[in-house]
Amino acid sequence: MKDEYDEIDKIILYELNKNCRISDTKLAKIVKKSKEAVRYRIKKMLSSRAISSYSVHINPAKLGNLGYKIYIRLREKEELKNKFIEHLKKRKDVIWVCTGDGNWNMGITFYAKNHEEFYKHKNELFSKFQNIVASQTIGLLVNVQEFTHKYLVPQDGYIKKLQEITTFEGYSNHEIDDLDKKIVSNLLENGRIRLVELASKCSSNIDTVRNRIKKLEKDGIIVAYVANIRTFALGFEFYKSFLYFEGLDKEKETKFYNYCKTHPNIVAYVRVIAPWDVELEIVAKNYREYLSIINGLKKEFVGSIASAEFMVLERNTLYPAREKIFENE
Repeated sequence: MKDEYDEIDKIILYELNKNCRISDTKLAKIVKKSKEAVRYRIKKMLSSRAISSYSVHINPAKLGNLGYKIYIRLREKEELKNKFIEHLKKRKDVIWVCTGDGNWNMGITFYAKNHEEFYKHKNELFSKFQNIVASQTIGLLVNVQEFTHKYLVPQDGYIKKLQEITTFEGYSNHEIDDLDKKIVSNLLENGRIRLVELASKCSSNIDTVRNRIKKLEKDGIIVAYVANIRTFALGFEFYKSFLYFEGLDKEKETKFYNYCKTHPNIVAYVRVIAPWDVELEIVAKNYREYLSIINGLKKEFVGSIASAEFMVLERNTLYPAREKIFENE
């Protein structure tokens, strides 16, 4: 039986997903409750795993990395499948891994310095696990735009500030030192960590760490502080949708993007060079609602969307090997 979450809980989740470093005082003002009540509700949602963790989103492109998507159809070999997943979770070049069902049953986002590096690592991976991979489709990331989880809050009567978190865009090659790496690693582990504790973990002082964080934000390396929400715990399902267009010029895509950005159930827009044109991440109560959303898109953009494929996610992990990302650099 799933835990019940009321409107106040969902507004707190929404605000923590926008900025998990928001103070309890500010949250209390937003929901018109005491700080103690807010802390109790957050503790309850952590305990029930509605909030799986707090983290940061970093933009790998600012550190000289390209992004690659691989979607896989795995063979039904449960033991080997589990070994494959555990291997992926330990790789520092994997940013995202998910399992589910649909046109594919696994998705992976890699990053690499160049195509040659990715090609080498991809071939090594699939050679090692050749008996589990039935088929694969590869795409090159152009950018990822994530939106706030607007479905959590009332669509009327609640002030929503649209937030766009952009990653894999603005390629550059910023150099970060060991202290920066420690700061980012600890924030990946706990994006809501208190500054005094973060400074202690980094063997530094508060002012230095605060200034380093500001510099990492200014350089576009740290782009957001987020609460990772388990949509399943809230009674929702998480879908990846792969859309094929009948041509997608700039004007048409701008209109489509703006529509997706404001849609309450669409939480991410992914531009990718792949057989499909656009990936959407959609949160829906069930498959029927997901179909309704897709059919609404087709109706709104009649003659533009040729077809759509999908994948419903069961597990969804960002930065699975977060503590290893900066090892041996």
